[in-house]
Amino acid sequence: MSKIKFELDRQGVSELLTGDDMQQLLWNITETIRSSLGDGYENRIANPGTRLIGIVTAVDEEAIEEQYESNLLLKALNGNFSEVKTKK
Repeated sequence: MSKIKFELDRQGVSELLTGDDMQQLLWNITETIRSSLGDGYENRIANPGTRLIGIVTAVDEEAIEEQYESNLLLKALNGNFSEVKTKK
């Protein structure tokens, strides 16, 4: 069996992880999660350095308490949207 040599294009990987397409993908994912949680949550995209990250957080007091008691963000990340019960 022959050996395969692989060279990583670091600039290409960096562009992939920080580009507009990745930003749009992360925005769509975080918006889906945020919308499943209801009011009191917000989503944003951050670039701490080498890659973009999507963030969903509870921003009002009621949502923070709800998150603390029910772990709604964790349930939403696991795709258990049917288990996500928010204030109505």
